[in-house]
Amino acid sequence: MGRNCSIHSGTFSVGICLHEAQQLAYQPARDSLIKIIWWHKGTFVPLHSQFVRIKFTLPGKPVAQGRPRFYRKGNFVVATDPKPSKVYKADIAYIAQKAREDAGLEGMFEGPLGIQILAYFPCPKSKWRVKNPRPEEHHSKRPDADNIAKSVKDGLSGVLYHDDGQISELIVRKRIAAQGDGPRIEVELYKMEVLE
Repeated sequence: MGRNCSIHSGTFSVGICLHEAQQLAYQPARDSLIKIIWWHKGTFVPLHSQFVRIKFTLPGKPVAQGRPRFYRKGNFVVATDPKPSKVYKADIAYIAQKAREDAGLEGMFEGPLGIQILAYFPCPKSKWRVKNPRPEEHHSKRPDADNIAKSVKDGLSGVLYHDDGQISELIVRKRIAAQGDGPRIEVELYKMEVLE
């Protein structure tokens, strides 16, 4: 049995078996949940193994990367992020940094990495049903999935890994949250296994 330690409203587990880790990793995310899971194929895994995964949830409506704003500064033209994008990236960087510190991880991830992003948008009040609450649905409107991924990657770059070039696998899913569930973004960063 592994050792469990509480982190705010989340949990991180070291040396737990695959079944236990899966149960922890896929519980419904609520509020500012942080979970750091170490596991691989039912065996105990050292803390700094290549199979480390970090998962965290940031509550609130996902914010995509906005169009840059341009302004003149002397003889140069400078591009800057719009304020909503800048604030959102800072929030992602903060919660990722907190997750890393609470897990006791030093330094940044090296080598090829994968990211899975689940972006949940609020269910419009006009679509609410009294008797049968609306379940989770696919989100097929703006913002684009790649712009959401850009915000997340920019927020994590320099915090959990050195450069976006390390990302060799990227999965982005957009959803309309189930009726009554809050909007949020769930991010999971993991090291890629060596190809055989």
